[in-house]
Amino acid sequence: MSILKFSSTTIDSPVIASVGQSAKVPHFNVAIVGGGPAGTGMVVAALQSGKLDALLDSGVAIFEAGQHLVRGNLGNFCLNSDTLADTFLEVFDNDPDGHLTSIKNAPATNAVAGYRGRSVPLPIAGDFLQTMGECLRKTIDASLNSKVWLGTKIESVVRLRQGGFFLEGSQNRVPFKATCTKLVLATGGSQDIENVIDQTIENSYGHSTQLGLYREKVLLTHRILSDQSGGSWRQFVEGKPDPKVTVIGSSHSAFSTAWTMLQARHGVKFGRGGITILHRSMPRLCFDSPEAAIDAGYTDFDQRDVCPLTGRLFRLAGLRFDGRELLMKLLQVDGFRNEERVCLQPLNDATEDLEKRFRQSDLIVPAFGYRPRAIEMHEQDGRTIEFNSKAGGAFVDDLCRVLRAKSHPKAVPQPIENLFAMGLASGYIPSGELGGEPSFRGQTNGFWLYQNGVGEIVLDQVMAGVAR
Repeated sequence: MSILKFSSTTIDSPVIASVGQSAKVPHFNVAIVGGGPAGTGMVVAALQSGKLDALLDSGVAIFEAGQHLVRGNLGNFCLNSDTLADTFLEVFDNDPDGHLTSIKNAPATNAVAGYRGRSVPLPIAGDFLQTMGECLRKTIDASLNSKVWLGTKIESVVRLRQGGFFLEGSQNRVPFKATCTKLVLATGGSQDIENVIDQTIENSYGHSTQLGLYREKVLLTHRILSDQSGGSWRQFVEGKPDPKVTVIGSSHSAFSTAWTMLQARHGVKFGRGGITILHRSMPRLCFDSPEAAIDAGYTDFDQRDVCPLTGRLFRLAGLRFDGRELLMKLLQVDGFRNEERVCLQPLNDATEDLEKRFRQSDLIVPAFGYRPRAIEMHEQDGRTIEFNSKAGGAFVDDLCRVLRAKSHPKAVPQPIENLFAMGLASGYIPSGELGGEPSFRGQTNGFWLYQNGVGEIVLDQVMAGVAR
């Protein structure tokens, strides 16, 4: 059994009143708030590059509100992954120190391996990630200077004058405090019905309506995609002779929502055009190459849509697997027959009466993505730290550094020293060595990115100045 030898620091500030005078709390070189696939991405990146032992020696704390490491909420979704099963297993080919050897043939690993070359159901992927998390936790907790804190929710952060951060929250309802030199936020994203219903949907020809007028039949994608039974959305359409659903958006979640509702296991019989996907920007298809797209009869692209690193078409913007197949049916490419139960409708259609459409819909699903899950943060003198994302700007820059809100409209948002963010709703856009099509303007999230390129970007910065 190892004896934890965390360093400690003394906090002496009237602003941090809950700490008291000269209270000693554990101190780490780096703290990670959120132990899901993104939060642990830097740790797995270190494992794959043979730097994990050095990272743990420097002092790492992972604070996870749930009871599992790595898994996060991924296994809660009743979908198939947008990632090949092979991608989940790549870590075993890049484990120079053998940290994951004990789970290479575990039942959860073999279950994912059974889907090689295909998409894997997310509950099965979630079980694998949970198994990986249990293995990683043993490795981390065996280190003298690092620890995983499960059941620990960090609720507020103070940026200290001398550098670093003071973290306060609770561990299994008991007050908890720690400090760190560098902080990585991986708290995920959230969907808030109040933010959604305040929005006005409009097209280029003057038709508009506010979602708040139809609040009683608005349901967010997260509710639908994480509901194994489908009861949350079926209640709106069951028993209707011709059920109508309107999905707003062209993202992966929009198409995943439509795909989910069409599954026979839910027993809902949609007629022609029963599900309408309203989109402002045209949804895209991912192909291994431009040539493969042309062979399939898909020609709506140019050279800026091709990833210079991989040669893939719409590598970031394009739909994959189940959502991709649905769009291929709607576009009738590569020999797919049309899916008549779904209608793809541009918001800029002059004939579209949005009020009438929403009135006649039994269910409205805004697929507007996620917003960063905020943690209250202050300077040590009590001033609130405002993030650039609050005003709709980027949350992080191209080095995953969290950006402070602009001091005036024409100013350039500046990064907050030693504060990083990863994962869902962080707004990170891959570029350069990470590839991606030049035309891409959205944000992307991906299991592989967390554990490779993006994880390495953060790892290099938190390890700067640490002896290896």
